[in-house]
Amino acid sequence: MAYFLLLTLFVSLFVFLPITVKAVNEPSTLALLNGSAAALTTATVGTEITGDAYVLVYTQLHAAGTGAQVWANADNFSVTIPANMPAPLSTDGAGTSQVAKVCYGAATSTIVTTDCTNGTEIPYAAALTAGSWDDDSDARIIHIEVSADMATVLNGDNAGITILLQKGASGTTAPTYADATTDITVVVATVAVDSEDLAADVDAPDGEEFAVAAGALTNGDVIAGDATAAPTGTEVGEAPTSYKFVMQTPVALVSGDKIVLTFGTGFTVTNAISNTAKVSSLTPTTANVSKANDAAGAGAANVAVTTYATLSAGRTATITLGATVEATKYIIFTIVTGASETVTANPRSVGAAASVNAVDFDIQETGGASRVVLADVAETYTSGALVSPIVNATTDEVSEASVYTLTFTADHALINTDQIVYTFGSDFTMGDDADLVANTTAFTIGVDNKLASIGAIALASKVITLNIDADTTVGAGQAVVITFDNTVVDNNPRAVKTNATSAVDITTKDTNNAIIDDLATPAQDTYTTGALTASDSAVPDTAYSASAHTLTFTADHALISTDKIKYTFGSDFTMDNDTDLVANTTAFTIGVDNKLASIGAIALASKVITLNIDADTTVGAGQAVVITFDTTVVDNNPAVVKTATTSAVDVATTDSSDSGIDDLATPVQDTYTAASLTSTNVEPGALTSSTNTTATVTFTTPIAIAATDKIKVTFGSGYNLAYVSATSGTCSSMDGTFSTGVSGQIVTITRAAGSEQAATSAETCTITNVITPPPGSSGTYTISITDSSSNTRTTNAAVTADTLVDWQPVTGPGTISVVINNGDATTLNRNATLKISASNATMMKISESFNFSSVAWETYAVSKAFTFSSDLGQKFVYVIFKSASGIESNPASDYITLTAATSTSTDATTTTQTPATPATPATQATDQATQTQPSTTTDTKQSSEQPAKASVPADTQLINIRNDVGRIISTTIDALLIELGIKRNTAKESSVEKGLVAKISVGKSVSQAVKSTLTNFIAYGTSTTRVLGDGERAGVVNSFKSAFGKLPESSTDWEDVVKIANGRWPSQISVDKESSAETAFEKIYLRTPDRDNPKDDAAVVVMAYGLRPGQRNLNSEKAAIKSFRAIYGKSPVSATDWDTVRAIAYSGAKR
Repeated sequence: MAYFLLLTLFVSLFVFLPITVKAVNEPSTLALLNGSAAALTTATVGTEITGDAYVLVYTQLHAAGTGAQVWANADNFSVTIPANMPAPLSTDGAGTSQVAKVCYGAATSTIVTTDCTNGTEIPYAAALTAGSWDDDSDARIIHIEVSADMATVLNGDNAGITILLQKGASGTTAPTYADATTDITVVVATVAVDSEDLAADVDAPDGEEFAVAAGALTNGDVIAGDATAAPTGTEVGEAPTSYKFVMQTPVALVSGDKIVLTFGTGFTVTNAISNTAKVSSLTPTTANVSKANDAAGAGAANVAVTTYATLSAGRTATITLGATVEATKYIIFTIVTGASETVTANPRSVGAAASVNAVDFDIQETGGASRVVLADVAETYTSGALVSPIVNATTDEVSEASVYTLTFTADHALINTDQIVYTFGSDFTMGDDADLVANTTAFTIGVDNKLASIGAIALASKVITLNIDADTTVGAGQAVVITFDNTVVDNNPRAVKTNATSAVDITTKDTNNAIIDDLATPAQDTYTTGALTASDSAVPDTAYSASAHTLTFTADHALISTDKIKYTFGSDFTMDNDTDLVANTTAFTIGVDNKLASIGAIALASKVITLNIDADTTVGAGQAVVITFDTTVVDNNPAVVKTATTSAVDVATTDSSDSGIDDLATPVQDTYTAASLTSTNVEPGALTSSTNTTATVTFTTPIAIAATDKIKVTFGSGYNLAYVSATSGTCSSMDGTFSTGVSGQIVTITRAAGSEQAATSAETCTITNVITPPPGSSGTYTISITDSSSNTRTTNAAVTADTLVDWQPVTGPGTISVVINNGDATTLNRNATLKISASNATMMKISESFNFSSVAWETYAVSKAFTFSSDLGQKFVYVIFKSASGIESNPASDYITLTAATSTSTDATTTTQTPATPATPATQATDQATQTQPSTTTDTKQSSEQPAKASVPADTQLINIRNDVGRIISTTIDALLIELGIKRNTAKESSVEKGLVAKISVGKSVSQAVKSTLTNFIAYGTSTTRVLGDGERAGVVNSFKSAFGKLPESSTDWEDVVKIANGRWPSQISVDKESSAETAFEKIYLRTPDRDNPKDDAAVVVMAYGLRPGQRNLNSEKAAIKSFRAIYGKSPVSATDWDTVRAIAYSGAKR
């Protein structure tokens, strides 16, 4: 047993030297020891103290069970110092001796050697006496003579003697004890015979020798250097460029000592390499050197290598040192490795036994005896990387049995007895070992090399081990392919997930199961979920209503406890009440008879209802699962009727970790019906056929109308929607802006920039320029509200139809006349009797003025008393008539002269000539088409109609005008041409559209429908405007535009256009234009116009609206041109100029 003196000042610097202990006894003493030296312990020598001294420790133990005493008075204890260490240098004991202190004590381990604390010092004596020591320097022996007191102490267990040896005498250059390489010998004699030299006892035949352990090398390391190829220097089978070795020696080494490296069986060592250059940087240092730092310790110098030899048979490399290495130093050196070098490559597997992958270190003396060793020092090697792993399941659906083909490419070669190990994750089901060999249908290495036999295959814990047989090798870089039948893997993983439990790990190993190559990450096929079949039944199935939903599906694969069923409702559903779920899940059924004992936990998140299968429930493959949620779970069905995942329900089954088991190919969706609009109606403004009118659309919506929703109205097939423009549709009950589009018979009004309309609000929209259908039923209408993508939100497809009547030309009053006092020319009485006649008249107005605005309608009568104003002179009476259909006639008139009783009149029988209706010369059409539009204010009040002279009977002209208007805006071009009796001229149409229409339209946004109407009117005219040329008709349109600031679109607009062409007062009034005309009148006639005077009024109206005459009077026009030049100092050029000329020529107004 070795013991150590633990010195409190020097404990960190212990090192051990070998020592041999001998016991030499007299025969009587041998009997006492029972013939055994077991009473002596192994002495420990070599505790270095701060580099200056060594402590020799001898500890006494009794023989087991003897209780005998070993020591007695006058016994001698001697220590022999080897020849290669300094002698004790016995002198006078005055401090020059190498022996600094000798102590004994009852407990050797507690003695402080430097001052004998916890012990008793044994003094030096020049003449040896009991209880003292001296030495024999020549014999290199230290003598201690035991006293009676010492013997008593030393006979106790663990008692002993310590000797402190200095390295060298003070001031001398003697070698130190650290240089020692030979054992120190301890000799014990029981009796000193006289003054006999105890050295003679060293060789006593009865002595026993004991081997003393010298300690061991420590802090060993083997470091593989960089590799020449891509793998790191530590990868198995690779050839690093060097190996570095590190060790710490407990003993001093001297020149000639050897470091012997013995490599494990996994290494190949090249024989007979003797080049010392293969060893570099053999450096002793005071500190260990890490793998990342090859620097030597401070002040270290390389130690010369005198020889280097390798031996392949023993796998050894021997280095002979050429210099001293002090004890406790770290020895670091590097050898060259690689092809044809000491070590050709790393071992071929990871984790092999030390005898395979490790290196033993041995420090030997010159003669070959081992001094200190360190076994099993190994680098940490890394496995190679298998590449291109493929796991291919021919049936990749979860839980199914499948044929598996597994492929990989070997990084390092495999040989006979190596193994390929396939480890399937825990999610696979593999329960039949007997299947393996029979059902391994193919095993291929590379392309052509096929295994002669499969070798042994074993299945344990889902691990298949394939043993490479004797006639097979796998080269580095070769592909290995194996196929297992579908009975080997009984079931694929039961859920789709990406982790090691659903993957296959592949490893190559040597015969001892040490790893050669493996995968960085186990390989995995891409599995697919099973296919659920499902349905959703909503009751009611009305869009945006609260509904009970019954969801049914049939499981493709079985479910177990902790699995989940997930119902994911699309974003169009409203679901906001988590607490409803369990209470309102009214039914949950598996199959027909098996009902869940409890529903388990249900959670709602983001419209996902997760049902956790509880412990006492399973769902078998093929079983139907039915669940019904009450109406409070789904607060609202989708608000829009559409086919989209946002309005559907997805159903999926998962395991406890949410990995998919089964799901739907497409989410299931009930067929929803749109909510119904109420109080719906589409009302055309006119119920006569082929009439341009405004349709009024009214409805009440059960749901809110979004700011971007659309209102769609479907008209019957007979309606003509060609004239509906982008601005035709508007909704007076809604804010924002509106745009209108037409597709077939559907008019769409699109909202923008508005706010949401509240549910249950009554709405009103209008659509202009709708042409009514032929006589009969209009067909039912459809009103729908859609979202911005035209998906229906609410609708009514059965809006009541209208009945249209045939359009007939309306007739007004005819054969009109009025006669004052039976036709008398004069009268003395203001009171007169009017004889009135008109056909088809129901109402009439009578006035002294051509202006009837202040006169009320009265019932038509054939006779009427009338009182004239009091001033004398010519008295006029005017009568206009109105038919039951609202058609008004031109005025009928008569006059009579009122005189005093004594007066006479020279012109009493003179009839005043009614001025002709003015018109513009045909040559001025271009001017009218290009004139600048004036600022106008339009008044919708009716003006009096006072033609100066009509070319057709006054009672039928207005009827003809209105018939013309109906043909302009509601009749096709072909029908118009048939009525006019002319053929179509498309070239003329194109010319008119590009020329006259384009000029008139400058500065205006014109729809194609309006443009077509303008083109037809200018190119072909109507029955009352055919007498005008193309340019004149264009001028009429331009006069309308100039007066009212717009192009004609509505029936009212076109009636005024035709009236102007026929010299009739327009229905609409432009206050601005009439004001400008009154100013011109003052310049011409040098007075303010009297608008009650028919001639003054005619002059103003002709200048304001450009009325054309029914018959032209060229002489009157020539005279008027002359007057114009005199007044304005120029010839007439513009449309306004010519309107002025016509007023002068035809109005009859005078200065």
